[in-house]
Formats: sequence, structure tokens, C-alpha cells
Amino acid sequence: MPVYMINTKISSNVPPSYLLYDLCIYRMDSKRNKHSIIDVKQQALQSNYETQRHPTKDINDALSVLYIMEVVLFRKTLLKTIRDSETPFSRLYTLQELTTGKAFSAIDSENPCYFETTGQTRPVSEGENTKIVRIFVPERPFIAKEYPLGSPFDPFEKKKIEGQIFLDFITWIILIRGNQFMRSRGIFIACKWTDRISMRRRRGSYGATAGQK
Repeated sequence: MPVYMINTKISSNVPPSYLLYDLCIYRMDSKRNKHSIIDVKQQALQSNYETQRHPTKDINDALSVLYIMEVVLFRKTLLKTIRDSETPFSRLYTLQELTTGKAFSAIDSENPCYFETTGQTRPVSEGENTKIVRIFVPERPFIAKEYPLGSPFDPFEKKKIEGQIFLDFITWIILIRGNQFMRSRGIFIACKWTDRISMRRRRGSYGATAGQK
């Protein structure tokens, strides 16, 4: 099985030697199990703000398989190393994008970012000294490049995903009950509930028959 070398890039206005990063790349299977191919901690950036090129584990997946990339940045100081955010930066890439140097964007806000701003403070009595800082964060971590937010073909639109999950769940129940085969505890409970309703109907029918006699 092949082994790939993968790296990404961050956006920042501080020297890269001041920053460290955690990088985790993984996929989830149908049972929500996490399969990591890269998981490194507090690595140094290169001078061009790119991460090191990290080898993956042996991979037998097709290049079209989607992987989740998570990055956490750390700011080094004289006294300690400070984590930039409690929540990792997350982005979805195909294996092909990861392995061909396309695991970052030309738009700064779509990459892991760390920016610092400085200004000289002064007393309020010396006049207005308000600084405005604008921080742009993507509305969600997964955005398809071909179908951006607002596109009718956006595959990660919330209502579309919820509808697909609901449709798959209903289809699954219909197939299971059609074959009279129970594959999960949830289906077992659903069947028991249906059987209880059937029993009540039968009791009602027996009661009506007895009353008629």
C-alpha cells in the first residue's frame, strides 16, 4: 500500500518561528470510527509558513475519498507556549488534494490563521482611541469548492443532509420490516411498539365480538 507525504499552509503576520502546530488528518467510517493517517503534535513551521511534509500511514483508499484535516496553532513566548484556540481548524479535502499539494487556499480566511495586532494605548482624556478589529470565520468547516455557500448544489447544506439522513433511515426501516429481520436495538423497539398497537386492536376486536354475542 502506498505512503504519501502531506503538508498544508497557515496564514499569519508573525514570524513562523514563533508558531507551532498540531496536525491530524483522518476519515470516519460508517460506524463513526476514526482512522488517522497523520497525527503529529507541536511541530515547527517552515520559513514559508508551510508545515513539514509528514508521511502518512499505509493507505489503500481511492484518491476521491474525503478526509478531515484538523490544525491547532500555538504561539511561543519567552515563558510558555499558548494554544491559539480550543477548537481545531477543520477542513475537508479529498486524498488527491492532500497528496498533490492542494491542502490550502489562496484565501487567508480559508486556512488556519494566526494574526496579531498592536497599537499604542493612551488615556481616554487624550481623545478617542478606539481600534476596530475584524475577524472573519467561515460559516462552517466544510465548504465544497465547486459549490460554495448559497449554491443549490451545495452538498453540505444542513437541510439537505438532514433530509438525506431521514430518507435513509426510513428506507432502512422499510427494508428491515419487509424482510422481517431486525438488525439493531432501535428497530427491535420500533417493532415492539408496532406489535403493542396490533395487540390493542385485536383486544378491541375481541371485546366487540363478545359484546355482540
